[in-house]
Amino acid sequence: MKIFPAVPEDHFKTIKDKFANGKIVSDSEFDSIYPKHLSEISKYQWSPVEVILEAAIFLAEDRNAKILDVGSGCGKFCHVGALFRKSEFYGVEERFHLYEEASRISKKLGLNSNLFLHANMKDIDWSPYDSFYLFNPFYEHITNKNSIDETIPKKVSQFFAYIEIVKRKLFSLKSGTKVATYNSFGGKMPFGYKRVKLDKRFESELEFWVKE
Repeated sequence: MKIFPAVPEDHFKTIKDKFANGKIVSDSEFDSIYPKHLSEISKYQWSPVEVILEAAIFLAEDRNAKILDVGSGCGKFCHVGALFRKSEFYGVEERFHLYEEASRISKKLGLNSNLFLHANMKDIDWSPYDSFYLFNPFYEHITNKNSIDETIPKKVSQFFAYIEIVKRKLFSLKSGTKVATYNSFGGKMPFGYKRVKLDKRFESELEFWVKE
């Protein structure tokens, strides 16, 4: 039986109202909507609110854009992004308990535009999406430091295999596709992508790419 945090319903409303009114929401305040064991690893595993806002401005410049977060975890990128831009934010996550948590929080926040997929990113079609976000989603395969959990097998060889899969998928996408990487995705962007902005204000580099 799952034990969820005793988060008052009005706390979700407070966060929604702050975004609606253009007010600042700190990471500690936003992370408090997640179970304690997930909020405690936010610094290492989930993107900072400020990073998400910058990425969302770029990725969701077209309000009709469909944005996919590759390795969406508990859904923080999509939750913040959708509250901020009101665009269609999607996440794909292979850990079922994280997919479940992301979906639960979406309902609490009233985010009908959110759609989380329980799948491995290699098994889904990327072509329906216009923009992509990657926060080094495969890094835990090459280090045990600050890992999310041990519910999936981790292999160094899998890290490199995933990098090649991402490169092939990105290469096959249409011109105009946008990608934002935070702390890279682990490899070099494929041929045809031009870096249009590099933001060094955060702990890791936030890079913006467009396929020509």
